[in-house]
Amino acid sequence: MFSLDSKTISDWLQWIVMAAIGVIVWLRRPGEQAQDAVRQVQGQLAEQTVTLTSTMTRQHHDLDGRLKVVETAMTHMPTATDLAELEGTVKAMAAKVDSVDDALKNMRGGITRIETFLLEHR
Repeated sequence: MFSLDSKTISDWLQWIVMAAIGVIVWLRRPGEQAQDAVRQVQGQLAEQTVTLTSTMTRQHHDLDGRLKVVETAMTHMPTATDLAELEGTVKAMAAKVDSVDDALKNMRGGITRIETFLLEHR
């Protein structure tokens, strides 16, 4: 049936090697496709990272500017001590205004008496 001469063994060996090479090439192809897909995802990730970084930098800059505005406003705001002093000053001024009002009422009464006297003794 089968004769095992060197030609037959060589043919069989050639077919086995060719089949092995075919299997290896066939198995390697999905790996190359996966590697291409990984490279594509890495590129997209790099683009998204750059975009995200620039967005975050811009937002950080905007927030930093807003914070500086708030800090500046806070330095110019009065403290509790300043407000207490202002309240005391306003109360003192109110008391002085009341005393000036009393003095004006007294003056008005005097002026009214003088007017009445002058009108009656013309």
